[in-house]
Amino acid sequence: MNKFKHYYAQVLIRIGEHEVHTGYRFIATDMKSAEREVIEGYDIGGDDDEKVAELYSLVEVPKKDYDVLRKYT
Repeated sequence: MNKFKHYYAQVLIRIGEHEVHTGYRFIATDMKSAEREVIEGYDIGGDDDEKVAELYSLVEVPKKDYDVLRKYT
C-alpha cells in the first residue's frame, strides 16, 4: 500500500513581461511522482513561447506544516 507524503511547490510563471510566483500544495507517493505532477500540471518545459513556467522549489513538508499551508494557499 502506498503511503502518501505532503509536498509544496513554488512555480514561477512568466507571461510576456509579467512574472508571478504561485504556490501549490498536494500529496504524492514520492518525490519523483511529485515532481512529475508539477511538471505536467504547469506544462514546465512546454513549447509555448508566450507562457513559460519554471519549477522554483519543491519540498516535502510535515503534516502539521501542510495543515497550516492548507489555510493560506
